[in-house]
Amino acid sequence: MKFERLPGGEKFSRLFEGGSTLVGNWVVVYFRRREEGPVRAGFAAGKKLGGAVFRNRLRRRMREALRTLPDRGRPADLVLLARYTTGEVRFSCLRSEIRSLLDRGGILRRCQRREKGIPSET
Repeated sequence: MKFERLPGGEKFSRLFEGGSTLVGNWVVVYFRRREEGPVRAGFAAGKKLGGAVFRNRLRRRMREALRTLPDRGRPADLVLLARYTTGEVRFSCLRSEIRSLLDRGGILRRCQRREKGIPSET
């Protein structure tokens, strides 16, 4: 999924306080849908999780998992917050969880599948 960087600070705080929340085993997603524009995403890992090297690794993993999702996101601001177990999980499981959380929050658009026997009109 293509996304732009969401600057930290005030915009993160606004999402933490007034946005919707989706909680998974490895990631917490704070989001607010918008009317138009691109998906903007920010990534956070608290200091309680460990040192700077470990926290940066967690943010890179979440960024890459979001980047590899299909390009069909609705306009929204997202903050993905790492949980302690984010570093222990396989990448495919992390990516799958982020996809399911975004799908549950209505950020990802569903693919329209053709039914068998009905030709597509292209």
